[in-house]
Amino acid sequence: MANARLVKIAQYVSLLGGGVFTGGALAMLVVELSLRRLDGPAYILVRQAEHAYLPWYIGAVLVPTYIAVVVLVVLARRAGSPALRP
Repeated sequence: MANARLVKIAQYVSLLGGGVFTGGALAMLVVELSLRRLDGPAYILVRQAEHAYLPWYIGAVLVPTYIAVVVLVVLARRAGSPALRP
């Protein structure tokens, strides 16, 4: 019972984290495409302001996501799940 609950939580966290990170990456792609029209100094100012908080965001999203994925892999390996087969 506890294993099933842990699997559900890990699945939810990994899917949510992956989705949030993917959404952030797509937003950054749109911002990057729109910044190409700026001149050099303005581009640098925007990128510096952007990178003030971006590493914290990436760490806050990816660390729990990676942990959840590792938990899922360990539990699937213990259970002999066919999900790990190529």
